[in-house]
Amino acid sequence: MSSSCCHLFRDMLLRRVVPMVCAALIGFPIPNSGQNFGTRINVTAIEVSATVRDAHGNLPGDLKPGDFELIEDGKRQRIIGVAYSHVAPSLTTGTKESIGTAPSKPQLPRQVVIYLQQSLSTTEGLRLAIKSLLPYVDRLVAMGEVEVVTDDPLTHSLLGPTQDAAALRSLFETLGNEARGREELIRIRQEFMIGDRNTSDIDDRLTRRSLLRKAARQEWTILRAEQDAMFAWLSRYARHAGDSMRTLMFVTDGFDLAPAVFYSVDRGDIRRGLHADLRADLPAELRALDGSSHQNEIAQALAAQGWTVLSYATSPIENRVTHFAAATHEPLVPHSFNVRENVGHTIINKDPLEPLKLLADATGGSVLTDPSEIGTRLDALDHRVVITYQVDRPSDDKLRRVEIRAVRAGLTINAQQWVGTGSTLAATPVMAELLAAELARGEGVDRGELPVTCSIKLGFLTKGVRTSEIEVRVNVAPIEGEIMSLESGTLRFTVAVVAPHEKPFTSTNRLDQLGFSSKQGFATTITVRHRDGAKMAVIAEEPSTGAWGGCAIESLVH
Repeated sequence: MSSSCCHLFRDMLLRRVVPMVCAALIGFPIPNSGQNFGTRINVTAIEVSATVRDAHGNLPGDLKPGDFELIEDGKRQRIIGVAYSHVAPSLTTGTKESIGTAPSKPQLPRQVVIYLQQSLSTTEGLRLAIKSLLPYVDRLVAMGEVEVVTDDPLTHSLLGPTQDAAALRSLFETLGNEARGREELIRIRQEFMIGDRNTSDIDDRLTRRSLLRKAARQEWTILRAEQDAMFAWLSRYARHAGDSMRTLMFVTDGFDLAPAVFYSVDRGDIRRGLHADLRADLPAELRALDGSSHQNEIAQALAAQGWTVLSYATSPIENRVTHFAAATHEPLVPHSFNVRENVGHTIINKDPLEPLKLLADATGGSVLTDPSEIGTRLDALDHRVVITYQVDRPSDDKLRRVEIRAVRAGLTINAQQWVGTGSTLAATPVMAELLAAELARGEGVDRGELPVTCSIKLGFLTKGVRTSEIEVRVNVAPIEGEIMSLESGTLRFTVAVVAPHEKPFTSTNRLDQLGFSSKQGFATTITVRHRDGAKMAVIAEEPSTGAWGGCAIESLVH
């Protein structure tokens, strides 16, 4: 079995979760200048996109490599080219023009994704944001092929990719009147505030602790699912050859990453000793549920994949224009907020712009809260430059930190800060869950190179739910040559249960300490709870090689 075949799962990640080349990495050999002309040096050219403006806010027309310096992982690198990348008003495809050369022929249209996060947004803010995009439909389709995606109820495409302005306008008109925000995190906090108001500090300390933990854990679960869903969807886009820039407009109310800033313990009660039992474990547990590190990881990966993110935060618009009071957000008013003393207050999200700023900082994008600035922000995305630098190493899959500084006086730069393959530690399990769910739905995904078979033993039906057992068998013979030397091996199994009108349920199991040197076939039993008619699939993966296989099964009872 060839090495490339054995790494199919890893290649799937590079094609679907992580595009093949994330900052237009271009590897080429050049001869050494020494006497040994047989020696070759691997050189990699890497492209980074940036918004560059002069002191007057304009894009200078005479930029050159000497106007910038670039630092990669703390080391200064040689800049070998600067190019303009923009869309001419009369064109529907992007062009990239190198400095001092004639314009190149039109490339494939730029990828433009408008991602509607209905799960965490309010209906009023969401509709207002969509309506405010209507005057810019022609501008959006001129920038490239536009795809509109929603996460309600599951992440799926509503339109495109297309450059049909009439179709995009019609969709915006419909969504502007009919789209609904699910307010999932807002509702959890509102329910907590109602329940918390009815507890007694003296008699119900354990009840309050239970309410805090339950609500915070619910938030973390929902937020993690929505973060991974957006990341997995965006990572499926195959990158156009030679395209250094892709645009994501993220329409959302924003959301808190740290539940500890909302579910706080009353300081007055602590001074009176009423919450002594909460001081040790509960604050630490709330801090552990912080989603900032995962959001930052996703932001870095998206930057390395070439996405520039313009987050369109609907909550400030909603407050200023509609005065919607049932779920007011005040992201620009930092102050101490005590839930118990402010039950009647309408502050729900403490810092909903924080995750959006992380996306903007990593990708060289921005956060938009004023609809009157939409045109200006689109212009900034449309008129960026591509800075190419050279490193004396072969291309690799390491995520690297990049900083571009201005040498020329008066320039301001907003650039992507990460290059590489864009892979993250979270990418593999996210992709496994995505593949398992697609396989369960029968969407025709690849089944990998490892032979995997599944059978199900149906359990008894209790209140409409069965507890059944799936037996999974996997054969590692196709990768025998690569895993024979492992002292102990691991197989990871991800199961997805897909039922109509419900989000897929996924879970992961592992078999550790496996003797690959003496055995090729392995089996495990996975217990699942499901309704009759549900579809299921299992992905089996050998983590050290990335080899994988999958099988699908129906519960057979309808």
